Amino acid sequence: MPTDENRLKGARRQSGLTRARMASGIRAGDLARALGLSSAWVSGVEHDRIIPTLQQKIEIAQILGLPIEMIFDDEGEDGA
Repeated sequence: MPTDENRLKGARRQSGLTRARMASGIRAGDLARALGLSSAWVSGVEHDRIIPTLQQKIEIAQILGLPIEMIFDDEGEDGA
């Protein structure tokens, strides 16, 4: 059974997009469909393999109903 410390470490490893998406109750596939993109694209963003454009970040924030700053930081982490 995972300890609280392990859960916290896992949560810290998640991207801002992953945390925001999960908190919003939206599955990766549903977000991908709303964006008109593939689930692989969403996964790539969540794992820092793809950097979304500013327009894509804005669309993601609108879909999730959150400020863009809560999803993507300004220091290059989380695909920003």
